[in-house]
Amino acid sequence: MTIRSIEAIPIAIRETTEREVGYGKISVRRNVIVLIHDDSGVSGVAETAPIPIRWGCEETQETIVSTIQNYMAPLLVGEDPTRCNFLMDRIHDRVGDLPYASTGVGDALLDLSARLAGVPLYRLIGGKRRDSIPAGWSVSIKPEAEMAAEAAKAVSLGYQWIKVKIGKNPRQDSRRLSAIREAIGEDVAIHIDMNGQYSYLDALEILPQMELCRPRLIEQPVAGWDIRSMKSLRMKLKTPLMADESCRSYRDLQNLIANDAADAIVLKLAKHGGIRETQKIADLAASYGMMMYPSIHYSTSIGVSASAHFYATIPNITPGSFHQGAALFEHDLIKITPEAEKGYFPIPEGIGIGLTIDPELLERARADKK
Repeated sequence: MTIRSIEAIPIAIRETTEREVGYGKISVRRNVIVLIHDDSGVSGVAETAPIPIRWGCEETQETIVSTIQNYMAPLLVGEDPTRCNFLMDRIHDRVGDLPYASTGVGDALLDLSARLAGVPLYRLIGGKRRDSIPAGWSVSIKPEAEMAAEAAKAVSLGYQWIKVKIGKNPRQDSRRLSAIREAIGEDVAIHIDMNGQYSYLDALEILPQMELCRPRLIEQPVAGWDIRSMKSLRMKLKTPLMADESCRSYRDLQNLIANDAADAIVLKLAKHGGIRETQKIADLAASYGMMMYPSIHYSTSIGVSASAHFYATIPNITPGSFHQGAALFEHDLIKITPEAEKGYFPIPEGIGIGLTIDPELLERARADKK
C-alpha cells in the first residue's frame, strides 16, 4: 500500500452571478483539485480554494499547482498514505508553511486513508457529533433592496442565520443592514462581516449604530493584522467580535486569546492548512469556550463535503455558510449537488468524503485545458 502518483488539477468554474465582498468582486472560482492514487487503484480527493485578492492568502492557483507537483509530490511517492501526520510533518519541514497547498495534499491523504479503511472520513477524525449541520446563508454586497430580498428568500427556505457581507461604505452598510433586518423580522439571527475593510475610526463610529439591528456577531471589522484595534473594539461593543483574517493559524489564535481580541473565530480548512491544522485550532478555541463559525472559501461539493465531515466532529459551532459555494456555481464536479434542507446540511455518507468526481464535469472545469 504505497502512493503511486499525485495530481494537482487547476479548475475554473464561473459563478452564476458576480459576488461582491469587502475586498473585491469574484465571478470565477479558480480552485485546485488534488488526487492521490495508491498502487491498489484507490484514490483520495481534496479541493483547496485560494483567494489571492484576500489579505492573508499569499498563494495562487498557479503556485499551488507548482508547489504540489514539484515539491510536495516527490516527498509522497512510494510512501504509505495512511501515515498522514508523518507525511505532512515532512512536507512542512522541507517545503514550509503553505496552508492552501497543504490543504489539498493533507485532506486528500485523509480521504484516501478513509477509503482504504472503508469508512466515512468523519470516522477517521474523531466521529461525528451530529448528523447534519445548521446552515446559514451569506448575502453578498448589492443594492440594499436586493440584499433584503435575498435574505427574505433564504429565510423562506428555512435558514435562520443570515450572514451579511458589507465593508465598502460604512453609512451605506448601515442602511443595508437595516433593510435586511426589516425584511426578515426580529427572530432570525444576523451576523455582519466587513472582511477587515473598515478603519478603526469608521468601525468605532458606525458599529454601535449597527448594533441597533441586533447582530449576533460582528466579524473582522478591521484589518487582519490590527489586533490592537480588535481588542479595543471588543471592549467597546456589546456584540461579540469574531475573527477571520486575524485567525489564520494556531499561533494567530494564541495571539488573539492572549490579547482578549475576539469572542469567536471563523474556521476554513484551506485558510488553516487542512483538516489536521484546523483540528488543532478548534481544540484550542473549544478549550476557551469560543464559538466557531463553520465556513469555507467557496468550493465545489468536493470541498464542501470534506468541510462537512470535519464540522460534524467539533463542538461550539454556530450555523455556517460552508455549504453555499457549489449551489452558486454554473456546474459542480458531481452530478447531484447536496443541498441544505430546511436550514440543515446533511453529512454525506459513504466511504471517504462520500462523493466521487464525475470525470466529464472535471474535464469541463479544467483551467489548463481552456
